[in-house]
Amino acid sequence: MHTNGSGMVNPEFWKGIFLMIALFFMGTAFIKAQSYDITISVTPDCWGYETSWTLEDSGGTEIASVDVDIYDYSNPNGPGTYDHVVSVTAGECYTFTIMDDYGDGMYGSQWGGCNVDGTFVITYGASTLVELDDPDFGDEDEYTFCMTSGCADSQANNYDSSALVDDGSCSYDPPTAGFSYSVTSSGCGEATVTFTNSSTNASSYSWTFAHGTPATSTAEAPTVVFPTGGDWAVTLTASAGAQSDDTAQDITTPIDDDGTKITFVLSPDCWGSEIAWEMKDSGNNVLYSADYGDYADEFPLYT
Repeated sequence: MHTNGSGMVNPEFWKGIFLMIALFFMGTAFIKAQSYDITISVTPDCWGYETSWTLEDSGGTEIASVDVDIYDYSNPNGPGTYDHVVSVTAGECYTFTIMDDYGDGMYGSQWGGCNVDGTFVITYGASTLVELDDPDFGDEDEYTFCMTSGCADSQANNYDSSALVDDGSCSYDPPTAGFSYSVTSSGCGEATVTFTNSSTNASSYSWTFAHGTPATSTAEAPTVVFPTGGDWAVTLTASAGAQSDDTAQDITTPIDDDGTKITFVLSPDCWGSEIAWEMKDSGNNVLYSADYGDYADEFPLYT
């Protein structure tokens, strides 16, 4: 507790508390005040001009509508589908009223010569908010839906399957990165390496492979080609939302021994300590070598 010299709570402490509370409610209000586009798709029966509709918010304010005589008449298959994009607010509930001026709903197929019944569907992105359940509704029918907000990420701990608008409240277990590998084949100059991803609580991955082909990958468990006869740095970043974890290790790609042997004979002069050499493969990797001072200053035969 922050106090002043008299033991009273410092006013600056309370200012900070009030500021945090205010920022929280401002952020919540901002999410609720944001507008989102929904699509109202209306497919009338053959007598489209009889159909009208309204969309009202929870306070009874009309925010969109279509009057009679807007949709066309077309017999026997109807005039097709009309799409209307309307802006709505997160956290608000709405009432959609579908009406028929003749009083027979959108039940066109009950009359001879019309092959279609009308319908409607209201969508937000890939989500269906509400749709017609019976074309024989008479004069009118009402449907209510809400633009619910919450955590809309199915990977989160607090995922809300009813949330249409993500309000930024998602929480996640921190990811932990981990992997193992196996060399599945090794030929002349190249080795194929298969990685096994043992990360937890992660939904996406980013790999880097020193001297690998490919050099990067976002696959969960990639397969990569490396030069043989070396140690190569591999890094994995495992992520979930805004959280991530890294791990790195050097992998080894050995050279397969197919039984072929060569004999390398070196006969230095008297000053053997001045001799150094190296043998490389086609990938420019050093396989064998000798450094200065490895040979003595005398006359031996080195094999």
